[in-house]
Amino acid sequence: MLEINNTPAYTPFPHPNFALGELFRTVGPLNETNHWRFFTGTSEKFQVFTTLNDPSTNQGNGDIMRFVFTAAPNNGLASSQDGFEIARMWADGQDNGRMGIGDFFTPGLNPQNTLEIRASQGSPYWAQAGGASGLRFTFLTSNEQTITNPGDGVLSVDENGDVIYVDAPIPSSSVGNFCSQSQNPLTDDYEIPLNGFNYHFDGQGNQTTNVAVGFSCQVQPQAKLHVFQTAVNQLFTPTLGVSVAGRFDNVSESLLSYGVVGNSTGQAEINIGVYGSANNANTINYAGFFDGDVYVNGGTNSGTGYLVASDIQFKNQIDGIQDAMNIIDQLSPKKYYLDTLNSHNINFSNELQYGMIAQDVEQILPELVSEVTKPAEYDSLGNVVTPSVTYKNLNYNAFIPILTKGIQEQNSTIDSLKNELAQKDSLINDVNDRLTQLENCLSNLLPLLCQINNTAIQENDEETQEALLHQINVELFDGENIILEQNIPNPFAERTVINYKIPTSVGDAKLLFYNNQGRMIREVKITERGAGQINVFGAELSKGTYSYTLICDGEVISTKKMVKQ
Repeated sequence: MLEINNTPAYTPFPHPNFALGELFRTVGPLNETNHWRFFTGTSEKFQVFTTLNDPSTNQGNGDIMRFVFTAAPNNGLASSQDGFEIARMWADGQDNGRMGIGDFFTPGLNPQNTLEIRASQGSPYWAQAGGASGLRFTFLTSNEQTITNPGDGVLSVDENGDVIYVDAPIPSSSVGNFCSQSQNPLTDDYEIPLNGFNYHFDGQGNQTTNVAVGFSCQVQPQAKLHVFQTAVNQLFTPTLGVSVAGRFDNVSESLLSYGVVGNSTGQAEINIGVYGSANNANTINYAGFFDGDVYVNGGTNSGTGYLVASDIQFKNQIDGIQDAMNIIDQLSPKKYYLDTLNSHNINFSNELQYGMIAQDVEQILPELVSEVTKPAEYDSLGNVVTPSVTYKNLNYNAFIPILTKGIQEQNSTIDSLKNELAQKDSLINDVNDRLTQLENCLSNLLPLLCQINNTAIQENDEETQEALLHQINVELFDGENIILEQNIPNPFAERTVINYKIPTSVGDAKLLFYNNQGRMIREVKITERGAGQINVFGAELSKGTYSYTLICDGEVISTKKMVKQ
């Protein structure tokens, strides 16, 4: 048993508080510093300082043991004769033991946790972004069986610098942070080399498992991928006011290359493959802008692939089109070629075109002409490559009802002319019938009139008188002849009469009446034989040309026209 005593009036050996088996003890006065000094030869290398506080007079300060290198300067160990502290142990007087590694003497501090590490200027990453903890783990490999991790958490550092366990997976290459935590912004551009693998965002849910780009955690994304954009893109200079929320470029050399594919084949009531809207009342709006031809592969409901709302429930102040032929007569259709070398980068066809000039139509139908603006195009430096252009657009669909009405007006005019021609034909036929009757009558009377005239104006000799006495007059008559006369009067307003003669040898006889479209409107059976007449009343008939036909024993005998005024 060895006891080293530096305490005045110390109770001599043996001390009553010695423990059984205790071999070595150093004893110093309370509230003073005691040293253990270590030498190599005559050079001091290391000191251990102990400060023992009297709890009765200095309660709460605790006891301190410091470990200090004290070698002379320039020997590679210490920069001053006082040396430098590498560690200390502190009992805080409240049954808490603290171990500090590093220099706590210079700042005049004691360790505030069971183990506290203070970095020094020689620590890696000193004075760099993120600081230096002074803590490093090395040679962590082991052939022993690994111990099960207590969870998916990691060690982290709190605001006091204490190492704590965090029950959340934050890999060393993590980006960002949980919404409930402080933000962890990027400090440089970041990429994910896929290296032949895929990057998946799995999961399905309503207002969950979505990916949001452009807004914070406070906004709930409304789609599986929701992109929100308010600022101009860095692709262009900020003064241009050009903003693109999403862009897809496909520059592959495959047989068929798609920039964007939209496909909706679910069991929803309505499936929409691609939906676009633009509805700011203070700007020019295009729900879709296509720089090139648009191919539509048919349509189930329209046949053309696009539908135009035309239901009466959406229309007000409905009125007919008046004087359509006058509108058509003012239009000036043209044939032309489009300017394929224009400076606005509009892709026109080089084929011969047929159409109207918007400025010409605007003078006649201004409501069919509108203005559209093609935005300017810029390069990656913000320079204008193609200037914007505003030009007139023409609603060609509106010409369909105008042309339809024009055809209807033209057909009405043609029908009216047909009626006039029919009336004239009827009058000519009536005159011809009357001339025929007059000729027949005159042919019977002419010999007698000539004879009377000759007898009256001259005296015949005996030979002539004898010849006249021997003349025989014969009047031929066919009792089996069927006659259908022209109606009288013709044209007529309310009533007209048709005379006919049907011999007794005819079995079946009927008179058929037709309108100007050739549709039969009345059939009259004729049962009486011989001469007769039919009274026709047509006050309810519309104006126009009609016809009637006499059919006897299935044979058409004659057809006449009559005109209703």
